[in-house]
Parts: sequence; C-alpha cells; structure tokens
Amino acid sequence: MGLRSPMASTQLLIIGWFTGSRARRGLLGPAALIWATAS
Repeated sequence: MGLRSPMASTQLLIIGWFTGSRARRGLLGPAALIWATAS
C-alpha cells in the first residue's frame, strides 16, 4: 500500500472509464467497480 496505490488507482480509473464509456449498459461497468474494491 505505497507505490502501487497511485499506479493501480490510475490504471483502474482508466479501465473503468473505458469500460463504462463503451459498455455502460453491460456487465463491465459494475465489474470494474468490484475489481477496484477487490484490488
């Protein structure tokens, strides 16, 4: 929980934003949220 905090957060944000923008009505939206919480 130090060097991997900003990097993981940025990557998750980008992935979540792309998935949310591309598959907003799909399962990728909530999946990104679960992944972010699990990570």
